Amino acid sequence: RIRLKDLPLFVITGVFCISGTSVTYFTTITHSGMGVAAVLMYFSPVFVIILSRLFFREAVTKPKVAACILAVAGCALVSGVLSIERIQPTYLLTGLASALFYGMYSILSKHLLDRGYHTLTITAYAFLFAAASILFFADIPGLYQRIRGDNMLILYGLTLAVAACALPYILYTLGLSYTQTGKAAIMSSVEPVTAAVAAGLALDERIGPLGIAGTVLILAAVAGLALTA
Repeated sequence: RIRLKDLPLFVITGVFCISGTSVTYFTTITHSGMGVAAVLMYFSPVFVIILSRLFFREAVTKPKVAACILAVAGCALVSGVLSIERIQPTYLLTGLASALFYGMYSILSKHLLDRGYHTLTITAYAFLFAAASILFFADIPGLYQRIRGDNMLILYGLTLAVAACALPYILYTLGLSYTQTGKAAIMSSVEPVTAAVAAGLALDERIGPLGIAGTVLILAAVAGLALTA
């Protein structure tokens, strides 16, 4: 159950933080590629550190700033964005918008946790409002025609919904209960490393020297935060 006065916070968390992130992130992927989208998305710790200072008075420490720089640099190397010659201004903005919306989720979720709400309450209502808002962008009849009778595609969709969407948000929100928002945002930047390893195992994609260097930077950022916790 939630309090009626907190309803706008849940609406904003779902509509802007979850739906907004998805729409701007996949728009950037479509027009600028995965590498650009991933790096711009992981500017979110920068926004989170700034917003956490404003709203929660979290200290902007030297280890936190250093870890943030390492994480962003590592994401740039892992994604291969340095080999991309040009980024269109429009999709630079959509990429940064995805980082801002993603960062806002940390701030609003932390605020709702501080107001006494359970992790599952926050994610359940946030996803409810996200689903309602994303219907305006969805081609439901076309989607139905695409998946009708294709059990494997339905299985992929359910797997994405649970394992790649719901669980990460639930676990991330739970993590916010135990650490500062800035640290949580930086720690989540280990995702590109996971993606690179998974791609190597499942898709036989090899990670080059720059990717390895980026992995080391990201892991160094996370390890540094753990040691200064």
